[in-house]
This record gives sequence, structure tokens and C-alpha cells, in this order.
Amino acid sequence: MGDDLDNEWWLTEKEQTEKDADKEQEYDVSNSKGKVKGTGNKKRSYDDTVAVAEETSEQAKKKKKPKKKKTEEIEVKESAGQWSDVVGSLRDYFKGKIPVIEFEDLILSEENFLPHNEYLNDLSTYLTCTIRKWKKLSASDELKTKSPIVLVITSAAKRAVDLNRQANNFKGKCTSAKLFAKHMKISEQSKFLSKNKVHFAVGTPNRVSSLIDQDALDITAVKYVILDWNFRDLKKRRMVDIPEIKKDLLNFLKDNVLPTILNGSRLKIGIY
Repeated sequence: MGDDLDNEWWLTEKEQTEKDADKEQEYDVSNSKGKVKGTGNKKRSYDDTVAVAEETSEQAKKKKKPKKKKTEEIEVKESAGQWSDVVGSLRDYFKGKIPVIEFEDLILSEENFLPHNEYLNDLSTYLTCTIRKWKKLSASDELKTKSPIVLVITSAAKRAVDLNRQANNFKGKCTSAKLFAKHMKISEQSKFLSKNKVHFAVGTPNRVSSLIDQDALDITAVKYVILDWNFRDLKKRRMVDIPEIKKDLLNFLKDNVLPTILNGSRLKIGIY
């Protein structure tokens, strides 16, 4: 009897056999689907893990990879100007622009220059190393009005202010003059120079030339003219690289400094 409980007794033997076969087929199909489903899930889980790992690796590479600069920086190798650079600039600029006789006068020798600023020291250090008799000169009773002992030529007003400050350790307690357009009117500068014995002056070539033309500044008694030759602005330009400043500078040298030297003055040119 126990064996007959699972059978449907009213069916014939043939009908029971067919029904049992149908159940076995359903079981096999159901079991097969379960296996495929399970296998599929495992495969997708593995693929997802690999994809996440690859994505994380790519992100790490991107973080480590340095960013490219949008614009390339202008690199200029700093080198100290020498006396031959000044003479070369003079001759190149005025070649074919002035008579041959004047052009021949543009020749200066190393003896007309102070040692150049080989190690690109600050202004106080450079002046201390090259002008050894400063204390004696600044204390001399022979100092005249309108004629500073040291005249520094630079490109702009702001730079002139900076240089005047940089020279404090060298200057000590002495009278200074700022000779550029944004500090005082030219009439005020002329009045100051005529009333004071100035030891140290710093200015732009245009304003200094204008003061000389008005007899407010006497360069014949100046001992040292220091050119701020090596300084570069934000665009990496020296004053000899800026057309309008270059014109003023080289004309100042040709019209005022060179004639003073050729007339027998012991004036020395420094290249800072």
C-alpha cells in the first residue's frame, strides 16, 4: 500500500508511465534553468569585479600623470653683461645713422669700465667691491652741486626706487636724488640738484638726459655711471631690449658719457 500512495490508482499502467515521464522532463528542465541562472550570475559578478578594478587602475594612472602646462615659460639663461656688450650695442645701433667720424668715437676700451658684475651680486655688494674709495669720496669737501659721485641709470621709476633702497648698505648716510618722471617734476629736481651736494643719484636715461640739457645736472664731475644692464623685467627684457629705453640709453651714452671720457675725465662705467 505504501508504494501506491504516490500513484494515482485510477490511471492505467500506461497512463501512469506517461505521467511519470512528463514529471521527470519538467524536473530536468527546471534544474537545468537553475544551473544556467546560477552560472550566469557568477560570471557577471566576476566581470563586474574586473571592470571596477580596471577603472580604479585607470583613475590612479590619471592622478599620477603630470598635467601639461598650457603655455611654455620663457627661459632665459642669466649671464652678466661685460664692457664689450655695451660697446657692441652702441656700434650696432648707430652704424649708418651718424657720420663716420662720430662713429669712430664710439670706441671704448676695458680701461673705461669698472669690473662687471660677474656673480650678479646685489647693488650694495657690487658697488662696495668696485668703488673702494667711497667713504673718502663721500666725505670730500670738493663735492659740487649738480654733480653726484655715483649716477645709476635704470629702465623705470619703480626699478629706480628699488635700486635706491638696495644701495642703502653701500651709501650709508648721504644725500640721494631720484631722477625720474614719476617722482618729481623736472623743475623740482633741477632746484634740488642746484641747492644740494648729492652723493648718489638714480634715474632713467630720458630724465637724466633732459636734466643735462637744461644744465641742471653736470655729468663732467660725475665719477661713476652705473648701468642697470643685467636686470630683466617680467617679460625677461633688459633695458637694452626695450626699443624706447634702448634709444634713450644709447643716446645718453653717445651724447654725454663718451664725450666726457674723451675730454679726459676719469669717469668709469659700471655694468650692474
